[in-house]
Amino acid sequence: MSLARASILVFIVVALLTALFMVKMSQGEAMPTGPTDSTTVPHYFGPWPNWALSPLTLPDATVTIDGDGTGAAAVATVGGNGVITGIHVTNPGSGYTTATVGITGAGTGAAASATITSTGAIVAVTVGNPGSGYKAPVVTISGGGATADATATAYGGVDAITLQNAGTGYQFPTVDFDMPDDPNGIKAEAAATIDANGAITGITITNPGSGYATAPTVVIRDGTLMDPVANAGAGASAVATINVTTVHLLTFGAGYTSAPTVTITDSVGTGSGATATAAVNNGLISAIDVTAAGSGYVTGGGIRKFQDQLPMLCNPAVPGSCEDAAAANNLGKFLPLGVPEEKTYPDPDGNPILSDEYEIGLIQYRSKFNTDLPATLARAYVQIDTSADAATTGYPLENELLDGTKVPVMIDGLQAYGVTSPQWLGPVIAATKNKPVRIVFRNLLPTGSDGDLFLPTDSTLMGSGMGPMGLADPVDEGSVMDGVRNPVCSEAPKSPDCFKDNRATLHLHGGISPWISDGTPHQWITPANEDTPWPEGVDVRYVPDMPVGNDPRDGVMTFYYTNQQSARLMFYHDHAWGTTRLNVYAGEAAGYIISD
Repeated sequence: MSLARASILVFIVVALLTALFMVKMSQGEAMPTGPTDSTTVPHYFGPWPNWALSPLTLPDATVTIDGDGTGAAAVATVGGNGVITGIHVTNPGSGYTTATVGITGAGTGAAASATITSTGAIVAVTVGNPGSGYKAPVVTISGGGATADATATAYGGVDAITLQNAGTGYQFPTVDFDMPDDPNGIKAEAAATIDANGAITGITITNPGSGYATAPTVVIRDGTLMDPVANAGAGASAVATINVTTVHLLTFGAGYTSAPTVTITDSVGTGSGATATAAVNNGLISAIDVTAAGSGYVTGGGIRKFQDQLPMLCNPAVPGSCEDAAAANNLGKFLPLGVPEEKTYPDPDGNPILSDEYEIGLIQYRSKFNTDLPATLARAYVQIDTSADAATTGYPLENELLDGTKVPVMIDGLQAYGVTSPQWLGPVIAATKNKPVRIVFRNLLPTGSDGDLFLPTDSTLMGSGMGPMGLADPVDEGSVMDGVRNPVCSEAPKSPDCFKDNRATLHLHGGISPWISDGTPHQWITPANEDTPWPEGVDVRYVPDMPVGNDPRDGVMTFYYTNQQSARLMFYHDHAWGTTRLNVYAGEAAGYIISD
């Protein structure tokens, strides 16, 4: 079980990302009225450049400096829970004898005080000549009658690249540099040329970048870091130097009676030629100290860290164990183990074989995945309670529709009950090596237009659009509104000639399964009595000795897993043709553990 416990982190990450995706996707369901219609999805020019990106929680704190001087400016840094952790002076201004610091934004309670240097201090350093050939430029500010010298850092861009070794065998050489030292800097770029033997003949700087306090390391690759060339060349090396383009003041000094001398040297290399001048003024804001951190200085919405506990595994066979605080998190979510029913089936010679059997249904429900996210529609596997007293011990199952209404889940005309309420990534099946698992799978999703997936579908993918016959090919009219770019089977409600969005199956990922129980992309079923010419995939097969699931329109499949493999953590998920990715996004996945 320790392996299963460790896997929960992976499950939760998948769940959160998927929940974010669904929050965005559920905002519309039909074709847009125009190319920039933002009321429905898809919307081809925004407003969400990445639908899976949640609203980000960003710092929301503005620092203002009021007084009898001018020009001072500062920015605040914001830490956990929106507290102000520091204030950095970006412009010291001049002429201040008094100054008050204000902090406004989403939070409350923060306060700070300003330090004024009334005697001469440096307000700016301006680079006159950038020089060249520096490895690590150092700025020294001296003279001017200072009682405390100012300090500064020099930044620049790449001014030269010297090839040390040409290497050989390169096919597609790329040149990579370290990131700049200044967070606001720009990474340098360069291109390499090769000869007939694949040796590097030269490197040309295409963008010198900025923000380098030291010369960056140069790496020459064949291909890129993420996409290397097969049988790549090797052996090439080069070194870079930088010039000086800006000088950033760290401290402003004090007591200057005249402009000091600014000297730029190279602490490592032989760079030379850089010059700069300093401007001196009185009444500077030289520092701002936070006297009260306050809280809440972040934008509204978004997802805060560490607000919810991880749901834990629990055994529904033990009354109250899943709802107990040891398993359920603050949102009431838990990971229920499946409760097997031991059944005996004869082998071909009549000898009994003991199996763990589960009846698992697929329903649609609404769930809250994170404190800072609204409840969103999802689809979930849930174990059906087949006991005689299910009506008193089980959980009455419902399908929630896109408009928020709920309808009872029925099996053979009777209310269906779950062993537990539907839970993301459950029920988790705990199997034993060499002991078979049998599953009766019921597709209990809504039918008709209510069964259309609440996520926008791309019906241009094979298997997710038109059925084998029916609709005419769409006409390309060169517009985002034509049938090529907005296929009829991507709309909702869908044409009866389209494959149904509520088709589903089970696939044991990593399992050594008989082919009839593999849950291949062509082994899917729709719910019972769905109005479609194609109620199931062409390769649907049933476990021969199980008495259910033999009618193409009964919404039932059977599966047989041998578990003849070593102990491991796996998962079972949907694998239906053309919609696997969306069905798993929607929640059709759960854990499967083999122990020995």
